[in-house]
Amino acid sequence: MDPLTLQLSVVGLALAGAGVIGAWMSYAARKRAEAMSEMARRMGWEFRAKDRELLRENLMGLRLFEVGRGREFMNVLRGGGEGKERILLFDYSYTEGSGKNQHTVRQSVAAFERAGRGLPRFELRPENLLHKIGSVFGYQDIDFKGFPGFSKAYLLRGQVEDDVRKVFKPMALQYLESNRGWCVEGWGDWLVMCREGRRADPKDIPAFLEDARALNIVFPIRT
Repeated sequence: MDPLTLQLSVVGLALAGAGVIGAWMSYAARKRAEAMSEMARRMGWEFRAKDRELLRENLMGLRLFEVGRGREFMNVLRGGGEGKERILLFDYSYTEGSGKNQHTVRQSVAAFERAGRGLPRFELRPENLLHKIGSVFGYQDIDFKGFPGFSKAYLLRGQVEDDVRKVFKPMALQYLESNRGWCVEGWGDWLVMCREGRRADPKDIPAFLEDARALNIVFPIRT
């Protein structure tokens, strides 16, 4: 086989492989949407395959939805909490890096409406080595002396530290200290949470909702 023919064969195989991967991803996405729709029906919740406008109107401005590129909101389940307040569960993904270092982060997100309760803007996420190094050079990390386990496990930042401290009462600190790995953001009428890089299987959505409800409860209604 001459070099040109060999090269064309390799390109053809690569394109065929990409086509197979693309078809599989499309199939998997369709099956997940079907399973999420069925779970919404069982829960008595509303389902929309995509609802970017609803999310843009309510959740834009939170850091979780500003990082990366190619951001996608999919499989949105909408239900109710106390009164008429909304609870949203959805798949969220975004892409980071480029070239060989490019990767897509996919996770399940829960958002609780807390209408009129004016949460201060804050961001909580598991603390890593880079965060610890950054704190040495003045990178903000709000710690609580009486809860060393929480302070060691999490990076907490906020626009007005005194207001953020009012939100993180002992009940919230104790819960997060015992249930690590959460990312939580608050701002205005919404409290949003996820486990970074983890997407719940459709059958596990009720369990994810139960965990998210428990976390929502430990944050005070009013500060």
